[in-house]
Amino acid sequence: MSGPWDAIVIGAGPAGMTAAATLAEGGARTLVIDEQPAPGGQIYRAIERNVDNATLSAVLGPDYAAGAALAARLRASTAESRFDTSVWRIDADGTVWTKAAGKIDGSVKFYLAGTGPKGKVLEAGVVTNRKTNAFAKKDAEACLWVAQSAVIALHEAAKKAGANAVTNIVSYYRKNEYSSKTDYECHAGAMVAGVALRGDLSVIK
Repeated sequence: MSGPWDAIVIGAGPAGMTAAATLAEGGARTLVIDEQPAPGGQIYRAIERNVDNATLSAVLGPDYAAGAALAARLRASTAESRFDTSVWRIDADGTVWTKAAGKIDGSVKFYLAGTGPKGKVLEAGVVTNRKTNAFAKKDAEACLWVAQSAVIALHEAAKKAGANAVTNIVSYYRKNEYSSKTDYECHAGAMVAGVALRGDLSVIK
């Protein structure tokens, strides 16, 4: 993930909500990511849904109820929130890779060309070409989501083929190969953003 953020906070529990709200209130361009559908974490789970539930509040006590103000503070800040999203990789350069709604289950590994093991190739040169609506979206945001869609497509192809990895991944937009150990190629216009990837479905040990 690359984008116009000064800080990315992983997790929207008490500490994550506090950190994201504080950073945003201080003027930092902040993104908070959490795998749950709403803020709260384990301690304040479903706090927004339960804030008016007097019976539950009586059982869980004032400490749980206090989470509502923290969630409201996060919502009122300029921090961008992405829920139902998990982080599955963080690169040394700060790039954060995410998955939405659990569509990548961890059973398949991904390796850009020139990185990782080679393994036994079951199917070479598998191409996925994905596009997304880019209207009124920042290029970085549109590219992030369409790249994620492309990775999910490779994930599904690998599982179908009985592979546990996709190796030698290169960008393949309009059949033009672009190889990098750290980046992918995205073409973003006023209306549409597109990412094409090509990789080998492999079995690695």
